[in-house]
Amino acid sequence: ELEKAISCYEKAIQINPNYVKAHNNLGLIFLTLGKTEKSKSCYEKAIKIQPHFIPAHNNLMDFYERTNNDEGLKQSIASAKTLIKNALTIKLFEGILLYKNERFSKSISILESIFFDKKESNYEKLRILNLAKCYDRLEDTDKAFNYFVKINNLTLQRKIIKSIDKDKYLKKIKIKKNFFKKTKKNQWINLESSYKRKDPIFIIGFPRSGTTLLDSILRSHPLIEVVEEEPMV
Repeated sequence: ELEKAISCYEKAIQINPNYVKAHNNLGLIFLTLGKTEKSKSCYEKAIKIQPHFIPAHNNLMDFYERTNNDEGLKQSIASAKTLIKNALTIKLFEGILLYKNERFSKSISILESIFFDKKESNYEKLRILNLAKCYDRLEDTDKAFNYFVKINNLTLQRKIIKSIDKDKYLKKIKIKKNFFKKTKKNQWINLESSYKRKDPIFIIGFPRSGTTLLDSILRSHPLIEVVEEEPMV
């Protein structure tokens, strides 16, 4: 219940504007909702309040990495080095940035010098994944393959395998279709809008079919806005 969570954190901040954990956690929620600028602002506020608060630095570096903002990542790494010094996550994101800059051997050197335990398995997966990609780019296929196997095994350990009941899903669709068939359309309110643009276009495809690439191409046009993946209408 993310909206309620936002309300609670905002009330907490009203009571104590310097409540660093509330700012940090609010950033995580905004990122989940796709409100990236608000998310970044929350992490920056947390760091401003408590410069040595490691989770906010970690989340800010992670934010820049996820949004492919290499310059932002570079600056946040430099800031973290000054304020929290020897945190392993600094080396992790430094290694990732080196991979992005195609300095694969240097990236490997840094990423192989660190290790994250089970409590920080997401960072460990990120470390292993980037090692796999580095070795792949260096055409060391054996090491690349071994690291890809490791990342798969780590991912499978955390997944709960569920049996899929396709009839249950199809039944849900049928219920929704029947609802609209029975609804008296003449009772619906007609809304007139001054906004004369055409109806939205839906991009539909399987994973790894190129929808994200098409998304990136389209959103580069100043008059096109692409909404992220939404639950089924």
